[in-house]
Amino acid sequence: MAQPLKKNRSFSEKDIERLTNSIMFHLKESLLNPFTMSKELKESPLMEGVFSTYEPEKVKRYLEKRYGKYAFVETFENDNNVTIFRIGVYNDEENKHVVDSDMALCGYFPSETIVSKDGTTLYIYYEPRHQNKVNELVQDEEYIYHLTHTNKVNKILKSGLVPKTYNKKFVYPDRIYCFLHEPDDDDCLILMKQFYVEELKKAKQKNTTVYNGTYTLLKIDTELIKNIDFSYDPNAFDCVYTYDNIPPQAISIERVIEQEYIKNKI
Repeated sequence: MAQPLKKNRSFSEKDIERLTNSIMFHLKESLLNPFTMSKELKESPLMEGVFSTYEPEKVKRYLEKRYGKYAFVETFENDNNVTIFRIGVYNDEENKHVVDSDMALCGYFPSETIVSKDGTTLYIYYEPRHQNKVNELVQDEEYIYHLTHTNKVNKILKSGLVPKTYNKKFVYPDRIYCFLHEPDDDDCLILMKQFYVEELKKAKQKNTTVYNGTYTLLKIDTELIKNIDFSYDPNAFDCVYTYDNIPPQAISIERVIEQEYIKNKI
């Protein structure tokens, strides 16, 4: 049984200040920490994804304790030294929703899902939503570069770049991806192949045609985007991303790459 408070205890002003600060600290921790959050707050979609990404070791311990034998949790580092989670659960939509919600609260998003050959197990890969900023590295460059379909260029030059989820090999949050240094045609080809494969899948599903125009490499003047935050792309060497809009005045055309180039290389 807890020791009751002594009625005759007199508190100094420093004691009161220390006690108040302690209460405020723990209250803040309870609101910001998904591990101590109430069920009502944890289930609110408004709370998901707004926190900083928690350390992988801490998240792994939390998940293993929470799921026990009903899931396995492992982590590994990709080629860019970013820690990725791989979580295996029984292949059920409700299970996926539970894990997605937990990982969102911990600051991670699902980037890829794979179903086992027998269809019973769902493997979900999660990447950190928030990473260290590399704004200084971006500002060290005169320009950074963005590859896009040529038919989107007029709109971009008029309205700027806005984070989108189209044309991505994985299911990422809305981001703008850029090369940190000017890429050569072979670098662009890697990305163009990913675009082509994904567009081919969507075209078959929707019975539409694949984009058959040229690609345009845009350059972005870093002097005009000093207030924009960038992080390393966890899946592409020498690339960065931002969640922020890039204004049209910072964007210009570097060069156009013919569609035939990708067809001859595939």
